Formats: sequence, C-alpha cells, structure tokens
Amino acid sequence: MLASFYQNFLEKYLNKAQLITLKMLVWLLQTQKQVRLERLAATLPLPIQQNSRRRHIQRFLTLNALSVVLLWFPIIEAIINQQHSGKKINRTEKRHSNFWIGLYGFNWIEALHGCQAWVEEMVGFIRNKQAYDQQGLRAMTLIQQSL
Repeated sequence: MLASFYQNFLEKYLNKAQLITLKMLVWLLQTQKQVRLERLAATLPLPIQQNSRRRHIQRFLTLNALSVVLLWFPIIEAIINQQHSGKKINRTEKRHSNFWIGLYGFNWIEALHGCQAWVEEMVGFIRNKQAYDQQGLRAMTLIQQSL
C-alpha cells in the first residue's frame, strides 16, 4: 500500500474521499496485470456503474493536487489525454453481457474484499448517491451468490 511518508504528505493535499480513491487505485495496480483505465474502472470496488467509476478515476487523475501521478504512472498519461465524446446513449439493451459480468464480476468482488473498509467509508461521504450505492451493493451481492 502507501508508505506512511506518502500518506502523511498526501493528507495535506487531498480530502478523505480522494485519499481513499488513491489507496484503492494503488491496491488495484498491485493486483491487476494491466494498467488500463477500462480495466481499473471494471475492478474499482465502488458500488456505482462502470462508466461512473471510469469518470471517477479520470477526474481523480486530473486533479491539480495530484499532478505527481503522471510521474508515478506514466502509462496513464496517454489515457488521460484521450478525448471522449460525452454523448448520452439511450440504452434499451443490457449494459453488459453475462459473459462480461462473469469475467469482471469476480475481479470486482475480489477488489471489494480487499478494499471493503475504504468502500464503506467512501459510500458514507456521498449522501446524495446512496440510492445508487444500494443498487451497486445489491449487484455485488448477486454476483457473489452466483460465484
């Protein structure tokens, strides 16, 4: 995880939610074999939709207080610089296939177990999103039951 020196230093510049996000990302980077935004978003154990997790990571990595991240993880720089259209899509079909959920669901649950305390603390910070968090936690429970 983060060395106490780094944690003490970063506590001065990041709020609690941002510090938790950093801890989860460091944990994920240590457990995942690929450093891709989509892969990190798929396994970030927050109970929100994958696109929201992707945007959460993108916003976090572009924080002015965290510009050092580009020096720590230079692979991510190319991902941050990519332009996204931002168009909303009306979906009538399922967001992900059963196969996709089978592939990434296990990683998501594994990451949840590794970061459980941080996830619970992070969910507590964002009161206006609790209904969505409950949906995400229910999805995690359903995935766990099928494994």
